[in-house]
Amino acid sequence: MVEMLLYGCDRCRTLNEVKKGAKAELVKPKLGSARLDNTPTHYSSTHQILLVGEGDFSLSLSLALSFGSAFNICTSSLDSYVIVVNEYKKAKSNLRTLEMLGAYILHGVDATKMKLHPHLRMRKFDQIIFNFPHAGYHERNIICI
Repeated sequence: MVEMLLYGCDRCRTLNEVKKGAKAELVKPKLGSARLDNTPTHYSSTHQILLVGEGDFSLSLSLALSFGSAFNICTSSLDSYVIVVNEYKKAKSNLRTLEMLGAYILHGVDATKMKLHPHLRMRKFDQIIFNFPHAGYHERNIICI
């Protein structure tokens, strides 16, 4: 059984996980370890965070809302802004909120060539998150259970 922490994402499994027969479930904190303020434990508002390969930018938004601002967040997608807002129903709203919270948003960023990107090559990050990377599929077959 595969355990995953699903937070901030509208999709519950990828096609590959379904093919392997893996079960997705929420990771439940042990008794006494849950945080009352609902703040993510692995990330901090003091970290400079880069999110790569975002789809609808829901993970970036989830982090920004839990921190109360997004000035420490640089978030990116492989697709252009036009493609993102046409492909994902909540993307436009999520991007607007991220902008208001102070996030630095980039589109058209290829993760394999990030070190050459003019806005990223001289920056240092404490955390880099590549959540559900784009696997090159062009089909819209996503199964949620």
